[in-house]
Amino acid sequence: MLVANVNFEDRDVTIKGETFVCHRGESFLSVASWAKMFNWTEGKTRWFFERMEKENLVRSTRLNYKLKTIAVVDYDLWTGKPGTISNMRVKSQDRMMEFYDKYHEVTGLRRVDIGLVRAEWKKLTNEEKNVAIENIENYNESLKCTDFLKSANKYLKAKSFYDEGVNY
Repeated sequence: MLVANVNFEDRDVTIKGETFVCHRGESFLSVASWAKMFNWTEGKTRWFFERMEKENLVRSTRLNYKLKTIAVVDYDLWTGKPGTISNMRVKSQDRMMEFYDKYHEVTGLRRVDIGLVRAEWKKLTNEEKNVAIENIENYNESLKCTDFLKSANKYLKAKSFYDEGVNY
């Protein structure tokens, strides 16, 4: 049902006077619209999309404070176009290592507790993972004394990438 209700081609969509491009395999439908389509509650629908995102089957992107897109990962393969399936575990592992390397490079802290970092990384949504990587420099600069820098796993666990003074 999800694959059948996303765009099959790129389209310009105008919402409240603003024009956006909704790409192939994406949808601008709200949670309420999906819930009505699935005949579910909005809570169950939200949980479903969060679970699908954790499993790397869909990807959500916030365009502005109200508008969010849902994109089906590997849409072309689901619709029968030839190609290769993206290796979800390797891709997720690569992002985690990107975070781990960048965090220690920027902060200058010793590389420790990779297992704890991996466990915390798995708990984050794709959006949180992106924000965590993007805000490492801001987090590092926001602290006047580097003695108080958190280890990488505590940075993720406390979601310090959302702290005041850190741009997001």
